[in-house]
Amino acid sequence: SRLTDFGPRFPTMSQSMKPWHQSPLFSSFSSSRIVHITLMAVSIGILAFEIYLPARRLSATWNEPYHILAGVQYWRAGDFGINPEHPPLAKLVAALPLLPMRLKMPHVGLDVTKQTANIQGTALVYGNDADAILLRSRLAVAVFVLLLFGLMVEAGSRMFGAAPAVIAIAVALFEPNLLANATLVTTDMGLCCLLFGSVYAFWRVAEHPSAVRLAGCGVVMGLAFAVKHSAILLIPILAALTAVEISYHIKKASPEGGSFSSRALVRETGSWLARLSVIAGIALL
Repeated sequence: SRLTDFGPRFPTMSQSMKPWHQSPLFSSFSSSRIVHITLMAVSIGILAFEIYLPARRLSATWNEPYHILAGVQYWRAGDFGINPEHPPLAKLVAALPLLPMRLKMPHVGLDVTKQTANIQGTALVYGNDADAILLRSRLAVAVFVLLLFGLMVEAGSRMFGAAPAVIAIAVALFEPNLLANATLVTTDMGLCCLLFGSVYAFWRVAEHPSAVRLAGCGVVMGLAFAVKHSAILLIPILAALTAVEISYHIKKASPEGGSFSSRALVRETGSWLARLSVIAGIALL
C-alpha cells in the first residue's frame, strides 16, 4: 500500500508528456499572439506602400536637391561646407545609394551659399536621371521611418504590452506629419526616429542600468546629434527624466510617512550624474 501511495507523485513518462501544441516552445504562439503578428505584418505592408508610392511619384521639393548634392559631396570629396546648417548623417544616408551611379556632377566652386547650392543641386538631380535619384535617396531615408516603427513596437510592447503597441502602429500609419515627411530627403524623420530612440534607450537604462545600456543610449544620442542640431533638446528632456527617476527612488527609499533621506538624495544624484556623464561622453565622441 505504501508503494502504491507513491504512484500519483511520480507519473509515468506517458502521463508526463504533453501534446506538442502545449509545450513551452509552442505555447507562446497563442491565438492572440498570432493576431498581433498578423496585424504587424499588415501594418508593415501598408507602410511600405505608403513609402514607395509617393517616393516614386512626387516631384522634388525645393530643398531635396540641396540635401542630395550635399550628401554626394560629403561622400566623394569630404567637403562638408555645403549645407552646414544641418549635421551630415541624414544626407550621407540619402546619398549612399547614388554612389554606384555615374552622375554628371555640376561644378562646385568656392561659393557654397544656400542660393548657389540650391541651383547646383537642381542641376545634379535634373541633369541626370531625376526619377532614379529621387527614388533611391527617398527609399534610403525611409530607413529612419522603418526603424522608428520598429522602436515603437519594441517600446510599446515592453512598456504596455503587445496590444497597445499594435494600436500605436495603427495610429502612426495614418498620422499626417509622419506620412508627409516619411519619404522626403530631409533631416526631419531622422531626428524623429533618433529622438524617440534616445528617450527609449534612456528608459532602458533607468529600468536596469548596465554598461551595455549606457553605451547604447550614448550611441543613439550621438546619432541624433549627428542628424539635426535641434537634437540639443535631448539635454533638457533627459535632465527632466533624470529628476523624475531621482525623486522616485528617494521616495521609494524613504520610510512611509517620513521625510526623505539626504543620504539617498546624494547617492541617487551621484549615480545618475555618473551615468549621464558616460552617456554624454559617448554621444559627443
